[in-house]
Amino acid sequence: MVRSFPEGVPVARLKVTKVGLKAFRQVGSFVKPTTHLIQIFGHAATKSRFRITKDALLKLHSGRDLHVPDDMEKGYVILELEQGQILGLGFVNKGSLRSQIPRKEIKKLMLETESPGTVPSDTHPGRITD
Repeated sequence: MVRSFPEGVPVARLKVTKVGLKAFRQVGSFVKPTTHLIQIFGHAATKSRFRITKDALLKLHSGRDLHVPDDMEKGYVILELEQGQILGLGFVNKGSLRSQIPRKEIKKLMLETESPGTVPSDTHPGRITD
């Protein structure tokens, strides 16, 4: 049990005002799920998922966008690695996918991820599942 913070503030003196996990944020005309919400519950999503390779993850980490089919609907998609590991969110607009995952999260995920695995036979990299 933690009795004090490194700064020396006793935990017993802190007043808790909110408890929980921030789930959504309003971004323009969209409601954006938070990265942590997606990482915890994204595996249960049945649509708007986009599978990427580790090389694509490296490209996103460098700040570059991925090309996606032009007919993909504008909005947020859940990004997952080939092995099925949920990464976070991406935003699709006009044939381009931009990462919405904080760079520190991408770096952490890259360190945690071993060499790329194979894609299960019923899915394909880059395929949106409905």
